[in-house]
This record gives sequence, structure tokens and C-alpha cells, in this order.
Amino acid sequence: MTLTRRVLLAGTAAAALAPRTGRAAAAAVPPGVYTRSFDSARTGHWPHETVLTQANVKARGLVLTRTLPLYGDARGTEGQPLIVPQVKRADRSVHDILITATMADYVQGFDVESGAELWRVHVGQAITNTRAYDEWLINQHWGILSTGVINPATGVYYCVAFISPTSSFADAQYFLLALHPADGSTYAAPLNLNVATYQPPGLPVQKFTTAVRKQRAGLAMSADGSTVCVCTGSFLESNSSNRGFVIACNVATNAMSIAACFTTTVTGSGAGIWMASEAPAIDANGDLYVVTANGDFSPPTEWGESLLKLRYTKATAQAAASITVVDHSTPYTDTGRVGGEADQALSTLDAIPNAKAMRDAADPAPTNGMHGMMVHNSAPAPVNMLSAGDEDLGSAGVLYVAAAASGLPYNLAVFGGKDGVIYVADANGMNGASLADFAPATIQDKVYAEFLAAPVWGSYFNPATPTPTDLSTLDTVYAGRTHHIHAQARFYRSPVLGPCLWLMGENGNLRVFRLGTTGTKVTLTYLGCSAVYASPNAPVVPGQSYGGMPGGFLSISSNANASGTGLVHVLYPLGDANKTVTGGVYAVFDADNLGRFADGSGEVQKLWSSADWAIQFAFDKFDVPTIWNGSVLFASYDGCVRQFNLTPA
Repeated sequence: MTLTRRVLLAGTAAAALAPRTGRAAAAAVPPGVYTRSFDSARTGHWPHETVLTQANVKARGLVLTRTLPLYGDARGTEGQPLIVPQVKRADRSVHDILITATMADYVQGFDVESGAELWRVHVGQAITNTRAYDEWLINQHWGILSTGVINPATGVYYCVAFISPTSSFADAQYFLLALHPADGSTYAAPLNLNVATYQPPGLPVQKFTTAVRKQRAGLAMSADGSTVCVCTGSFLESNSSNRGFVIACNVATNAMSIAACFTTTVTGSGAGIWMASEAPAIDANGDLYVVTANGDFSPPTEWGESLLKLRYTKATAQAAASITVVDHSTPYTDTGRVGGEADQALSTLDAIPNAKAMRDAADPAPTNGMHGMMVHNSAPAPVNMLSAGDEDLGSAGVLYVAAAASGLPYNLAVFGGKDGVIYVADANGMNGASLADFAPATIQDKVYAEFLAAPVWGSYFNPATPTPTDLSTLDTVYAGRTHHIHAQARFYRSPVLGPCLWLMGENGNLRVFRLGTTGTKVTLTYLGCSAVYASPNAPVVPGQSYGGMPGGFLSISSNANASGTGLVHVLYPLGDANKTVTGGVYAVFDADNLGRFADGSGEVQKLWSSADWAIQFAFDKFDVPTIWNGSVLFASYDGCVRQFNLTPA
């Protein structure tokens, strides 16, 4: 198979009309992709893929079928493409429609089969970028930033747009929009979110308008389709007015309204909700899970560096609607990380499962694609670069794993931030830590022992413990590189490996851990990693640069849990996608069968990679692949959505 054949349709006029390759003839149309990461648990697993398999991807490879041009912005979109199948239009034609929204406040609908643009609407004037809010001037506009959500019953598409009549931040307001999938026409009048307020009992009212908020987290919808949840942080995280907002919007009718509002800090500041664009996770009871960023911690009003379980209660004749914290899990605080409070002196867990096995699995030298990430005897000493205020537990979202999905006797809430540590909480009973619990006499029983699994290093190998006695020594840089987690772990119950977590941290490899149990605890067993790693071209200059950002973003596809169908689809940057627009790689890995490195440790096997065929594109920060009916679609920072399919037989 020649290189020319694999890229021949890319960027050509014929591509928009060419028939899609690799689609199974007369196959039933699968369900739509209605929300970020495919489901409300945010597993990242698409279980309806009947075309792509391990065998045919390995044997035939993938072809870049076409690019779908996005309008009005050089970068295009940072949202995941969503799909509504079998939409009937005014001319009675029926289409499977991909919907995406751009940073220039355009929303577009494409036919997935042909790539033809079916409609385009301009919902408002986006904000012109400025260095005041984007130090590196990566973006051209600030408009629709987050991934929207679709009501499966009606097909109505909801998104949040940042709109300014003057293109300036000073005049900008956020609106929740509702559009018909057939033509992008307005389903409901835009809802102004800037009027949202939160009034905690006996404390000052919190107004959404007290700072320029950044609405990056994906939208979430209740199971009955009546409520859309919007989460935000702020552009200037160091300002005292920075805080996280959660806004519940009533969309049960086409007269949308703000039903309830909640803020993550009240008397303090911080605790924004951005989660690297992930949407809140939702459990079977309708409770929401979010992770907060840097900020003050003092329950019941200040919730920095915490996993929060939130309950939205609809209004009744006796009471207004509300959003309340019903449980939380907090592994550390900002003050403890800089040694400013009594909670700095923590006791260490006596045993951390897999810490030694993970360490021993690392290469003694930076070979085999750095699968050991240079953690060896000659590695430089750890450097706590970010301890002065950027620990950011909320740099990734929450994965909810139901007991029915994993086969374990617990419902899990899995999360981890810039330290590269994986935390596993019991979704039905978190640690609920208070400041007093971080005292040395109580830390083990009140904080660490309450996790279902002892914390482990998820995105790199480190001989230290993730629960040090002194929180200020919890490393955020090791062996010269950062290892932040920006894309939370994905879940797939492999017929071969069992229930597994997959993730690819910053400057790290794709890694897989098996979930299990020992007694009343959950175990995380490291199984292996890939030879390739994120940001291989990013420089490491001591004191100046620490590799690249933000690691790899994953989706998993399979035909239910059938053997031979599990695939891990990964997007990762070649350089630093924080400070520059850099090239990206799309690679597909086997989700079931591991190989072995020369040292005997497990190797996640690559089946196909765009890098091997010189297919170039600009990496889109925080975006994940959409898999649907034989197609893999993802946004790239060169202003388009790229569509891959099996190379024709």
C-alpha cells in the first residue's frame, strides 16, 4: 500500500463528495454520539463499533478520507464532534449529521457519509483574542470553547457561546443555545448565563459576572433531558474573584431558564472547574462529579483541590431548586503543599500496591522509546516546580465506573491531576476530609484510608511515594519533565485483560492498569505501556522548560466486549501544545493483547499510526477522537475535522 493512496483524498474538492470507505454494507445505523466521551460516566468507550477491528486495522491500516473545513477561526474548534443519526431534513432527505461548533461562534452540520456541509449558522460575535487572556496567543477567537450536548430523544443540540457585540471581553456574555440538528435553526431563545447568582445561607451573594469566566468543561445533560449542566472556571486564576460555577439550566421546554447555581468558593477564591474540557460525570442516580483546581479548602463553602459529588434537586412547591455537595474527596490542600498550615505534615501509607512493580518495570536507561521515562539511577533529582500555587487536581476530569460495568463490588470515581497520581474513591462513600483530618494523627484514617485504592503514580514511574509525609515534597516534575494528567483515565473491560484503566499523561507513554480487589480494597495493577510517548520533540531545559503539554487524549472502541474488537485511539502532540501550535499523531493500539519489551515488561502494541505514513496535522489541545460506524473523526488545530476510515481492500 503506497503513501499516496493513503492520503489521496485529503484536502481535495473530490473529498467532499467521495463515498466513505470502510462502512459495512447495509449495516444497522448505530446510536448517536450525544455527549463528550460517549457517555455520562465519561468512560471514553464506544461499544457499538462493528467495522474497525484489531485484525483489519493492522492488516489494512487507515486512510485520511477527507477533511471537513471549519469556518471563521484558524484553529477551528476545541470541542469533540458529536453525531445525530437519521435526521430528516426539510427536503425529506435523511442524513447522519456531525455537529461541531467553532471558536468563531459558528455551528456547522456535516453529512458523515459524504462530508458535505449541510448547514452553518453564526450565533454571535466571538471575542478577538488578546494576550491578557492567552499568554501564547494560540487561539484566534474565544467563542464556543466547550463540547456541547445533544438530547437523544429530540436531537436538539445545546452549546454555550461567548458573545460580544464589540468583540471585546468587556462586553462579552455567555449564552446557552439550543439548535435543531436538521438545519441549525433556533429551537429555544438563547439563555443568558451572566445573570446567574448563588446565595449561600448567611454569606455574600456570588455573581457570575464578577470575573471573566472560562467555560471550557463539556456540557452534561440529565438522563431525562430536562436539565443541562454548565461548569466554568475563570480566565485569570490568580484573581480573588476566580471561582468555579456550576449552573443547572432547565431545558424541559423551549423556554429555557436558570434553575440553580453553585460556586466552589465563597469567602475565599479559586477552585475553578475546567477539567481539560471534560464534562462532569453522572451516575445512575443523577448525581454529578467534578474536580476542582487550585483554591482555598475549608468545607462547607471552600472546595479547592477536591473531587465533589453534587446533587441537583429540582424545585418543588415548597423549595427552590438547588445544587449541593453531598460528598467529597480531597487528597491534599494548597496550603499544605507550600507548608503554610498544619496539614503539611502527613503520615505515609505503609504499603502502596504496585509502587515497586511499577518502578521495577521502568528501563534502567532511556531506551525502548523511553518506556521507563528516564527514571533510573542517574536521573536528576525531583524538582517541585509547581508547589507555589499550581498543583491543580482539577487538570483532568472524573471517570465514573459503575460496579455493573467493572464486575467489582464498588462504584468508582477515578481522578488525578498535575502530580500524575491516580486516586480511586468510593462513589458511595468518599473521604469527606476536613482541614482537621490532615493532621498527622488522623491523616491515615481520615484521608488516605478512605480511598478505595491506595494512590499510585499513573503517568510515570517514580521511586517516591505519592503520599509523602510532607505535602510540599509531592513532586510535580520528575526526571526533568512534567507528567500532568490532563485526560482522565478511560475504562474498558477487556475480554483478555479484564477491567482496565488507560491513560497517557504529559511527556509519558500510553499506560494500562488492571482493576481488581483484595479484601475490601481495590487494586491497580500496572500491566504495560507503549513505546511511543507524548511530546517527544519538546525541549527539556532545566529551570526553563520541562517537556510538552498536555499528553495524549484517548477514546476506546469495540463491538460490545467481543474479542478482537477492542481498540485504543490516541491523539498526542509532538511538541509543546501549550506554548505553540505543534504537530500531532493519531495512533491505534490493541486494547487486549500485550507484547513484551526487551526487559520483559508489558508493551502496549501499536497497530497503526499516522506518523508512520507522514500524515501531518496540528494537534488540537484537549480534544478526543469520535468513533462512529467505521469512521474516526477528530478536530485539528488547522481549522478542520479530519475523518479516517479503513484503507479500501
